[in-house]
Amino acid sequence: MIKKRIKFSIYSLLLLFTVILGVEHRSIQAITNEVSIHLPLRQIVTEKSTEVEEKTSFDYKLESKSGQAPLPDGSVGTSFVFSMTGNSELDLGAITYQSAGTYKYSLYQINMNDTDKYTYDEKVYTVTVYVKRDAQGNMIAEIIGDNGSGKKPEVFEFTNSYKKSSTGDNSGGNKPPDGSDDDTNGNTDNNSNNGNNETIDPTDTADGKTPTTGDTTQSNRYVGLILLSGIILIIIYKSRRREEQIDT
Repeated sequence: MIKKRIKFSIYSLLLLFTVILGVEHRSIQAITNEVSIHLPLRQIVTEKSTEVEEKTSFDYKLESKSGQAPLPDGSVGTSFVFSMTGNSELDLGAITYQSAGTYKYSLYQINMNDTDKYTYDEKVYTVTVYVKRDAQGNMIAEIIGDNGSGKKPEVFEFTNSYKKSSTGDNSGGNKPPDGSDDDTNGNTDNNSNNGNNETIDPTDTADGKTPTTGDTTQSNRYVGLILLSGIILIIIYKSRRREEQIDT
């Protein structure tokens, strides 16, 4: 009778341990409550002159069309102004979202005044970012870009052409898509030195690292406890077999 009580107590402790282990394992799973995206851009200058490629800068604006749409660091109000030099690629830097929703932007070229020297790319991209949670509760994001052509570009590309001779007036310039005066407050970012062409990883966090899903030390401890439980079960099983042999 006493042996049966001991066995029952051991089984109960093992069951309790298993339940606690499962609860703790679930509690250490990290749920990401924010996600970051990167917008890859490419600028092409169709003139083989080394001076044009290396010294000429062109200005661009990423403008928020949603009330709470975040922007990269260095933005002013609802706009982020930056420049690109020559033939180059650029990553605007992380744009971080902390709430699910749909966020819209316009991306276009500004300060297109030197029309006697250049033919500017006047396309306007509509950028839509869909932010939601996946089945595990982590925040993920999807980027859709559209320049009116019906195609979904992987890189936001602008092409400017250098004119070898003066063929036009100097009164050009480009206004934002809504027709308002362009903001030329000089908020030009120097991100043109960054040549990365990055695509979206929905699991990206604000610091660019994959979310941690558990502590290594804790995981090792749980593996040890599981092995210990197995050893205890083996001992109980052998003890029971020995008792059955004695009884017979």
